[in-house]
Amino acid sequence: MELTNLKNKLLQNPKFKKVFFGHDLAYETAKMLIEARIRKGVTQEKLAKTMKTKQAGISRAESGTYLPSLGFIQKMADAYGTYVIAPRFGFLVEQKINFKKPHFLT
Repeated sequence: MELTNLKNKLLQNPKFKKVFFGHDLAYETAKMLIEARIRKGVTQEKLAKTMKTKQAGISRAESGTYLPSLGFIQKMADAYGTYVIAPRFGFLVEQKINFKKPHFLT
């Protein structure tokens, strides 16, 4: 079996896929939101006031157990005076790896 075929077969298993890609979207988003807020040097309270929302909403978005809407993230970006880069599906950004046998093995 070719290595690429083996990888594709293994990726059909949801447990393997989660371990292989090693990320949780809500957790990764939360890390990004926390990092952005810290880099901007603002508290959850100050950010919430700027966004005209409640501090609890910021806390929930940063918890890693809740996935905030893109609208909420856009509102946060506006509060920071920046923009949001649209998410992408993994298969659109993954580089295809060609596992050919080295010439000395053929």
